[in-house]
Amino acid sequence: MKTLLLDVNEQCIKFVDVKDSLEEFYELLNCDVIDITKRNIGGVVFDVMCDDEGLLKEGAIVSAFDSNGTPALVGNLMFFHTNPYGNLVGISDEECQHLIGCSETYLDMAHLWVCPAITRCDYAY
Repeated sequence: MKTLLLDVNEQCIKFVDVKDSLEEFYELLNCDVIDITKRNIGGVVFDVMCDDEGLLKEGAIVSAFDSNGTPALVGNLMFFHTNPYGNLVGISDEECQHLIGCSETYLDMAHLWVCPAITRCDYAY
């Protein structure tokens, strides 16, 4: 599946082709517990895979902000869609470009480095 990985540790956003494998998801997200949340990012709805325990970790790095500039998600993120059967499917090249267009960098004062983040990442109801 084609997706976009926002990696806070490597401080980059990159295209990745992932297998539908829980072990690979854990490795790429650098976590033990995964959550998938539906978010409206700049007018397009995505299923965002993230660390479910990210906010509980010391030194969590913000990786997404909502439209008000409030931190929305922390840690590494991957972006997908869900088909009618509930299975994850990849995103298109155009959607990858859309996400890159909705990204900005910011200075993380706790770590003193420049981090990429997705902006306009609002709840999708």
